[in-house]
Amino acid sequence: MTCYVTLELKVDYLERNLKAATIEIKNIPTSNPENITTLTGIVQKLGSIINQPVPAPDIKNIFRLRGKKETVGTVVVEFSTTSLKEQFIQSTKNYNKQHTGNRLNTSHLQATGPRKPIFVSEALTAATKRLHYLTREFIKNSEYEQCWTANGKVYIREKEGLPSRLIKSEEDLLKLRREKDK
Repeated sequence: MTCYVTLELKVDYLERNLKAATIEIKNIPTSNPENITTLTGIVQKLGSIINQPVPAPDIKNIFRLRGKKETVGTVVVEFSTTSLKEQFIQSTKNYNKQHTGNRLNTSHLQATGPRKPIFVSEALTAATKRLHYLTREFIKNSEYEQCWTANGKVYIREKEGLPSRLIKSEEDLLKLRREKDK
């Protein structure tokens, strides 16, 4: 392993630890004015909808990233604890499973304009985002059916009920591809 690769792994590890209690929320409509207080209020409202209360002191930091033209930017929320982040994500999943016909969307926030789905996910490092993308592309052409992230790591599973596999690098995907070709 070269020094460059070792350094990249260390940076990714540090960045993953920095984002351990952080989520990203996509498609939150902008408000005018928009500041920490209004964004906190939106997250608290989402929390009440999904039955996961979020007291204001539990939001360590919150801001909106710039979006591409004609799209709203992602809202980044850093919670005070990793367990609160996990509970918020799990509550969102549970809500969407229970309300398949009316999954979490902008109408729940009484937003004007077209109804758009609201997506909640953990914040990933750039390297993990790339690996997650490559893994999703891999499963499209393989016998694997599921791909997800948890705690900043990428996992795949061949079928429901079978054990999951941790994907640490692109090399892991290449090994799986070679196994499939045999």
